Amino acid sequence: MTDARPGEHTSLHLTRVLLSYEHQRASRRLFFGEPVRRQSVGRGVSHAFFEPSQTFCYVVWEAGSYGTKHWSLVVCRAGRPGETLDRLDGVEPGVRILLRAGTAHYVHKALAVMDEIVEDGAALTTVPDAYWRAVQVAFDGRKPAPPFQRSNGSATARLVETKR
Repeated sequence: MTDARPGEHTSLHLTRVLLSYEHQRASRRLFFGEPVRRQSVGRGVSHAFFEPSQTFCYVVWEAGSYGTKHWSLVVCRAGRPGETLDRLDGVEPGVRILLRAGTAHYVHKALAVMDEIVEDGAALTTVPDAYWRAVQVAFDGRKPAPPFQRSNGSATARLVETKR
């Protein structure tokens, strides 16, 4: 393999994400993320490639006979060389999963969290891994997501105890 020229990316350490769309049947898409490269594979199918440590959000939707059969959202980070990775269908070789919303209820909650972050003026790709993990812990405990705050240009999560 030869060295890449400036502006080119080798596939040696890139994470490949399957993107597809079948009208009213199924969709695999990015909700956010900035791939370094996209490659068309066929009609309605392409791949997006991410460099190690890039954060992105992968959404999978499938229709059933009577409406939505499956809807999930995963915020993840492209793996670094030598890092243990989580398996995610449609993503190779794998990722670090930061937040997984596996039902419509939690997808809506995750989207609301993302709306708040954007309203605060932050780019979703710059949110620290620790915040996404804190949201996952809150969701797992059936608690509200922690508030998101930016400070000095870097985002931090302020964990707040909720009293019930």
